[in-house]
Amino acid sequence: MPRAPSVATFVPTMLLAAALPAQQHASMFEAGRVTIGEHAYPFRLLPPATIAPATNYPLVVFLHGAGERGDDNEHQLHWLPRTLAEPANRAAFPCFVLAVQCPTAQRWVEVPWDAAASTPMAASPSPAIAAVIAAMAQVQHERPVDASRVYLTGLSMGGYGTFDLACRHPEWFAAVAPICGGGDERQAARLVGVPMQVWHGGADRVVPVARSRTMVEALRQAGGDVDFRELAGVGHDSWKQAYGPEGLLPWLFAQRRAPLPIAPLVPWPDVVEPAAGPGFRPGAAVQIDVIDDEARVHGAHFAAELATLTGAQVRFGTDDASVSLGIDGLLAAGGYALTIGPRVTVTGGDVRGLAAGTSALLQCLRRGRDGWLAPAATIAAAPAHEFCGVLVDCARHFQSVTTLRRLIELCRLCRVPQLVLHLSDHEAFRFPSARFPELASEAHYSREELLALVACADAAGVTLVPELDVPGHASAMVKARPDLFGLNDHARHGGVVNLGRESTRAAVSALFGELAEVFASSPWLHIGGDEVDLTGVADDPDCRAALQALGSDDPQELCRDFVRTMHGAVKALGRRTLVWEGFARGGKVPMPKDLTVIAWESAYYPPDQLVADGYEIVNASWQPLYVVGGGRLLPHAAPRRWHLADIHRWQPRRFEHFLPGMPSFAGIELPASAKVRGAMMCVWEQADGTAVAHLRERLPAFAERTWQATDTRGLADLAARTRDLAPLLDALLPPGPDGDVDEWAALQRSGPPRVHYRLFRAPREGLAAVPDFATQTAFASGTLPLLRGGPLAGPLGVSLTATLQVPARGDYTFRLEACDGPARLLLGGQLVCDHARRGDWSGTEATVTLDAGEVALHLDAAQGPLHTLCRVSWRTPGASGFTLVDDHLKPLR
Repeated sequence: MPRAPSVATFVPTMLLAAALPAQQHASMFEAGRVTIGEHAYPFRLLPPATIAPATNYPLVVFLHGAGERGDDNEHQLHWLPRTLAEPANRAAFPCFVLAVQCPTAQRWVEVPWDAAASTPMAASPSPAIAAVIAAMAQVQHERPVDASRVYLTGLSMGGYGTFDLACRHPEWFAAVAPICGGGDERQAARLVGVPMQVWHGGADRVVPVARSRTMVEALRQAGGDVDFRELAGVGHDSWKQAYGPEGLLPWLFAQRRAPLPIAPLVPWPDVVEPAAGPGFRPGAAVQIDVIDDEARVHGAHFAAELATLTGAQVRFGTDDASVSLGIDGLLAAGGYALTIGPRVTVTGGDVRGLAAGTSALLQCLRRGRDGWLAPAATIAAAPAHEFCGVLVDCARHFQSVTTLRRLIELCRLCRVPQLVLHLSDHEAFRFPSARFPELASEAHYSREELLALVACADAAGVTLVPELDVPGHASAMVKARPDLFGLNDHARHGGVVNLGRESTRAAVSALFGELAEVFASSPWLHIGGDEVDLTGVADDPDCRAALQALGSDDPQELCRDFVRTMHGAVKALGRRTLVWEGFARGGKVPMPKDLTVIAWESAYYPPDQLVADGYEIVNASWQPLYVVGGGRLLPHAAPRRWHLADIHRWQPRRFEHFLPGMPSFAGIELPASAKVRGAMMCVWEQADGTAVAHLRERLPAFAERTWQATDTRGLADLAARTRDLAPLLDALLPPGPDGDVDEWAALQRSGPPRVHYRLFRAPREGLAAVPDFATQTAFASGTLPLLRGGPLAGPLGVSLTATLQVPARGDYTFRLEACDGPARLLLGGQLVCDHARRGDWSGTEATVTLDAGEVALHLDAAQGPLHTLCRVSWRTPGASGFTLVDDHLKPLR
């Protein structure tokens, strides 16, 4: 729960409410106010009729409707507050009831109430919701509130506010009950694990019942459990039944956030045993005893975190130390033992394990009315896999040093001990080579910056692993030094380094030597090795000579030999080689078996074959471990990332791909004996500042599934513990650059709405023909400023409607493009283009004669697994080329 802001004031005086029909109810409510910005927001608080000593009580947070707005601090007491003030209900449901009043000119959520489609959730809460958060913090700080029984409900405008606040902070609430409201279905997955009742009248003409239906369907699709009460024939006053004698109150007060033993630890340890006696209270000062010199650097990092989190003054010393840090080689590598009492002992099998133990201690600390406390316990864990990492793409979009520091701390707090930096690709080369300084792109890291990042990561217990991607993905290298790295015909085939030239191999080996110097603590060097375009290689004289020496005319063999050579260079540096699954099974040139292969796509060398042939592998399964944005590389494709529930269903011996035809499309699951070294999440093509936001909700699940051999606690429990990490991450992640963390929301904000969209479920294999959507029920709908598909990863059916403004009578040629599935375009109800081809953007064209004025445009598409966003362009009379029709679509009312 948030800390109370200093601007909040509380006035425990009893005020009469003459404007309310029942004055005796108003007199029971204490009055208070909080200030957000320049505005003071009044609120009322109903305490239990009797407050027993050493007893905590539920808190009900109520968000009123539009008709109760104002500043009289009385009208918001209609409906539920008055109901809970009745003597019988005060006896049956003793609780605190908080009702903040929203000003007349504001809304809990600034969205249209009567729209059939949702509006993306804003990055920050409205001032009115911020006032609710501040009032909640004030009440919980000063009153005996049971943190496991905080309930949120609201009606109409307050129903919108309920969805909004619950999606922002699901970790706060034991139950949520929106009444005739709506929300952003794109955020519904955040509510998985939160008990919910949603009420809405089936005949509601003020807030369409579709708004609740869409949220409920999205929540169920994400794996949540929600009780939807759609009241047939009831209009906009469904709250009368919801808050009535047969309504939700008994269910609401029966809900309790399941008490987690000790703390909501993620990943969950192997041993968690509560202990008798007092726990650890940091107090105003903490003294840390670092027993081993090896642990001293991490001790300083942990001390800074502890001071930031608790405000305690932390110092080092052996006299009367309350925290002891040490290394015990008898523990498993990466493992830890944590004993919490008035004194705390954290022991790691190595520094990485010690860091895991201090991370668990930080997760155990919770702030209450009496200060910070970690309950007494014995906790121990050892990772089931050696490698548990995240790769971040620094090449396609430069990631600032600030972002990388945030990622280091995020990995550290989630107990993910490896962070791989993808430093080169076609777009850029980010490493500052001293031997080849001309390679560095305009935006790159200095040697000093990288050394400082390595030191920061080492102190946090996180290993930075560098990747130099060769021999493919090398356009930036070839462009900078074609004489050294390029093929003879590099102008045409500049995406691969020269595989046959010895000077090229020597230069790449030297680059790995420089990487080893800068990333001195990393036992691994990542050499790339996938998606090598071998076009033109056989025509290069150096490559032809090298192929002749190998006794082959197959460029694949030369590529294998290059990878083998780089592996030898890495071994000569005393490091281990990471390489993408990019070479095929068999071949004349044998591939070394001591490579660690990152199995990601299964198209080259499926993981079951890799382990059968003796390779150890790291699981980087495309689904669900990739976070990919369309960006400038795939502007027609939507971002692809999977939810916590998908990651929870995965485990490191399972490989999946979203594309039909891939060997792992149906899933490949390896036996327990397979040599799976670990797993890696991959964050590709993200603008600076977005990776942290995407990983915060996914990395805890990934860490738990990689640390544990089997799932022991279930999805709802994992979702709850993930949400409970939020305050710790908020407190300890350094501030970062502002980033557009949701590309779809950015698209929706990019202009006035012009297009209605509806989404329909489709088979995973995609649809061969566009179905008749008029016979189907949409599971989601919304508006867009452009003709694009839906916000979810396919396959899906997509139906788009808009009004096209035709400037003048004439012949117009339309082009319909849809790469990953069939589509059809109708104008005025008449079929114009029927695009059935798949796999290219050649499009289908048709010419029609149109009169000046408005014409209805309808586009249906059977979206495939790549989530293609259909495009419609036209060539107007007299024009020489095609332009998108988007700017000629009429804004929606």
